[in-house]
Amino acid sequence: MTMTPNKSEAKPAPAKPADTKLPEIASASVPDTLASLKVNPETGLAGAEVDVRRKQNGYNEVAEKKGHPVLMFLGKFWGLSAWMLELIMVLSAVLGKFSDLAVVGALLVVNAV
Repeated sequence: MTMTPNKSEAKPAPAKPADTKLPEIASASVPDTLASLKVNPETGLAGAEVDVRRKQNGYNEVAEKKGHPVLMFLGKFWGLSAWMLELIMVLSAVLGKFSDLAVVGALLVVNAV
């Protein structure tokens, strides 16, 4: 089954130097696209060509952003269920039910971990 790309779904290509002519890959046929990318459909790219393209364009990857572990842990205490447990802890402390306070506090921490 051959799918034809929809022009409305095409995303603009990243900016290239002005002297480089960009092929219109979104509307081109598969053979035309392979020809414009200089790829043999039977064998793909040679290892040397892969290295050259990696040096020119870099790896095809998306950088993963990782947050600070302490902030990620503290973020677990922010939300509706955490707020309810925290409210129960405050009410238990006000009413002097410290065993309930300890149990709910332990539940809150276990939930966060």
